[in-house]
Amino acid sequence: MIEPILPSRTRAAVASLAQEGIVFAGCYYSCSLAIRAGWFVPRREGELVDGKLAVTYKEGCYPPEELELVSAEGLNGEPVIARRLLHASMEESDRLAYQEQFQALLAAWKLKRPRRRRRAAAHGTALLRPE
Repeated sequence: MIEPILPSRTRAAVASLAQEGIVFAGCYYSCSLAIRAGWFVPRREGELVDGKLAVTYKEGCYPPEELELVSAEGLNGEPVIARRLLHASMEESDRLAYQEQFQALLAAWKLKRPRRRRRAAAHGTALLRPE
């Protein structure tokens, strides 16, 4: 297998997707692309979020503060950087509180989405489907 050529002091790895974020080295990471694209939202209710991502990180700090998502491309072709949210040494009660807050925000977001459609329909600007 041919390994990709990386800049010096950069390591390649594989991270996992979960409902709480991108998981790597026992830490959680997130980025705006993942949130906009709905990577942390299950496709169906009751389904778990699951997946793998190719990432790179700089040597010297482990677990790293930032991960570069290899297969994703940001605006103007810039690399997509995921930043660390939580450290593995977090207390279980703090982790559960974070997950509850995340789920509350997710639920609020889901409730807010349909209102936009109703508001648009009330103003006569509903989306028209081609016939």
